[in-house]
Amino acid sequence: MGAMTSSLAAKFAFFPPTPPSYAIVKDPSTGRLRFDSIAPQDHVDVLLIDTRRRQQVAAMFVRNPRARLTLLYSHGNAADLGQMHDLYVELAHMLRVNLMGYDYTGYGASTGKPSEADTYADVEAVMTCLQQRYSIGAEQVVLYGQSVGSGPTVDLASRTPNVRGVVLHSPIASGVRVLYEVKHTYWFDIFPNIDKLPKVECPVFVMHGTSDEVVDVSHGQMLVDACKRPFEPLFLEGGHHCDLEFFPEYLRCLRKYISYLVQHPPVPQPDLPRKAKKRPGWGTPLTAIRSFVTPNRHRHPSGTASAPATPVGSFSSSSSASLPTSNGNASPAASLSADDSSSSSAAPNPRTRSWKLRALSPAFRFSPSTWRDARRKKGEEGGEEGQGAEQEALGVAGVSQGKAPGGAASAAAASAAAAVAAPAVNGQAGEGNSSAAAAAGGGVANTGHTVAAPEVAAMAGEVGSSQ
Repeated sequence: MGAMTSSLAAKFAFFPPTPPSYAIVKDPSTGRLRFDSIAPQDHVDVLLIDTRRRQQVAAMFVRNPRARLTLLYSHGNAADLGQMHDLYVELAHMLRVNLMGYDYTGYGASTGKPSEADTYADVEAVMTCLQQRYSIGAEQVVLYGQSVGSGPTVDLASRTPNVRGVVLHSPIASGVRVLYEVKHTYWFDIFPNIDKLPKVECPVFVMHGTSDEVVDVSHGQMLVDACKRPFEPLFLEGGHHCDLEFFPEYLRCLRKYISYLVQHPPVPQPDLPRKAKKRPGWGTPLTAIRSFVTPNRHRHPSGTASAPATPVGSFSSSSSASLPTSNGNASPAASLSADDSSSSSAAPNPRTRSWKLRALSPAFRFSPSTWRDARRKKGEEGGEEGQGAEQEALGVAGVSQGKAPGGAASAAAASAAAAVAAPAVNGQAGEGNSSAAAAAGGGVANTGHTVAAPEVAAMAGEVGSSQ
């Protein structure tokens, strides 16, 4: 779509002289390039410059020994270097500047077909030639754009922050705005100078004729309003599109602008370090969370490992040992332990009390649905042995199912068992003090299978006897 739009715009926007008014030949005596129809001059160099779009553009450089600035002139439509040669030589002499003029791709002796993208590449290649061949930096260059030449001029100025100045001669706000009065720039528009000009940092001098029948004077007024640093504009009464050079104000105001640039050199800007862009994503926050949620990752400044934190997926001693479900039974997901060996001596970590932080850790990936599916599958495979294999596979030391409806002894025994992360018993415990010992891990389940440690059973018995 972009290539088709560019080709259509080229048919309506560019009108190269046919046939060209000149040709470039090599002088056999000197070996220098010259125009075939123009007498060679010592202070004029004729060049062929390669562009990044694999085209070759014709250019001419007029030297002035008293010059302090260089004018890079982008001419208007329906013109080429053969027609602009005398004006370039005269301007270089009257303004005391060097002047570099060139033909766009498809104009004069330049190769290829004209397009918007090629004009941008052309002016960029000419600027590079000034810097490399003539050692003229951007801070010594004044960009001059006439009519359609204002497009590549403003584009280069918006991408070259240290250029010295910009002159816009009968400029266009954009290609579509020449034909229609629109308030917005459309995607198919060409040379959107109105949008690029606010990016230009140097002083901008705009001149336009009030009787311009090709590009209305409102274009010049809009561009003056869009400038960040506008120089005093020149709106010539009765001036047309191609005759501003014949007005005496033209040369006088140009001299005034050049003198202003010479007397006010640009202030060098310090090279400030750029801020590093933050990489998007959740990598850093999750890493910070896991560093204190996941057990056995805390280390002292000395390099030795600290005491392991409360395992992920289990509550601290101040919380209940299990999460109640809707049917009144304890949820097994609340008693999951990530580290069986260290859970018995782990001190409660207040930072792991938040359920949200534990849920963010990869060690806590269980939900009621996955738990029920695992139990159903294991139950079908082997009953009690399947349940034991299920607990071992999921890394669960023990799950307390049901509740002990006994007295204070059972509650104290359950708290003691939760504090040391002791395993629980499958099935429902009995009544009274015996139920407390069974719930703490010292009794026998309804199936008759003992899974608790003797120390925990003895502790539960002592608590029960004291009650």
